[in-house]
Amino acid sequence: MKKAISMILAGTMLAAMLAGCASSAPAAAPAASAPAETSAEAPAGDFVGSSLTKVQEIKEVTTLSSTDPAVQRMIEANDRIREATNGMIDIQMYADGQMLVGAEGVEAMKAGSAVFVWNDPLTLSNYVPIYETICAPYLYSSSADIEKFAESEEWAAYMKEGDELGFHLIASTANFGARSVIADGVEVRSVEDCKGLNIRVPNESLYINSFEAFGASYGAMGWGDGITAIQTGQLNGAESTAQRVVTSGVYELLKKPVFSEIKWLVAPSALQVGYDFWKTLPEDVQQLITEEYEKCCHEMNVYSMEAEEDYIQQLIDAGVTVIRADEIDMAGFEAAAAKACANMDRYEEVKAAVDKALGK
Repeated sequence: MKKAISMILAGTMLAAMLAGCASSAPAAAPAASAPAETSAEAPAGDFVGSSLTKVQEIKEVTTLSSTDPAVQRMIEANDRIREATNGMIDIQMYADGQMLVGAEGVEAMKAGSAVFVWNDPLTLSNYVPIYETICAPYLYSSSADIEKFAESEEWAAYMKEGDELGFHLIASTANFGARSVIADGVEVRSVEDCKGLNIRVPNESLYINSFEAFGASYGAMGWGDGITAIQTGQLNGAESTAQRVVTSGVYELLKKPVFSEIKWLVAPSALQVGYDFWKTLPEDVQQLITEEYEKCCHEMNVYSMEAEEDYIQQLIDAGVTVIRADEIDMAGFEAAAAKACANMDRYEEVKAAVDKALGK
């Protein structure tokens, strides 16, 4: 748990960042202790959010690119929410990692700020351990599996647990494709082949523990730092989805790029918010935002499923060697990943619940 002094510093930094970030955006939120409201008066009439007396501004932050199809869908959802509330709910998008990245975003939510963060639930696992477990390797094989499990009583109980621990997942079933590996000259067909990897992975325990279980060498860091490490030869590749490999052009940095479809992780991404701030919004506003973003998640999933093969073909056309999943000892990877999951919060319980929901 963070010490008191870190919370004070986090609050101070948050206020400064919200005030100065993104010159093209509207005026930023005040200090973390007071959710942002503008001085605009509420319009008359009966509409969603009509009980609000002032406009509520909310900063939505993500490290996804502003050109990412997912971000465009979020912006469209925000526009619909703004229209349905007669402008009383104004969600402002800050993509490209402009502000409140990583731990800073978590601290902002914890402080009760008017902030939504788009990220994987596992990034909140220091506070809500079960959020890591529902993102475990090889737990799902597709976004349809995630959506099916999200209909279960167990999923609802885990979401309630998150609320009680201070973090609410507004919509949490989006997936951007299976995560695999790209490396310079390393064809991965078995766990044994991972010894040739020295790749960038996100600085999260789930990723670190999994690639240690695979026997790979890695650098745990942000995407931008990983690209620099690949360019300088410190690393020979990255863990990623096919979509990001294509859109980032990371394969162009490698002499003999090989994309191996180990599909080790199909995990949900979510729109996150501090529960203290969420509770300040009227129930009809909560329902509207939830419905819009659940729709958004499903649209992202449909797009990702339809586009994944296209991204693979783009890699092939660019001269990248692709090792398909049916050429890989997937059972060996699943067995190795299970070792990494052993210390997760209630892993066996969650796995049994997922299997039940999927009729396994």
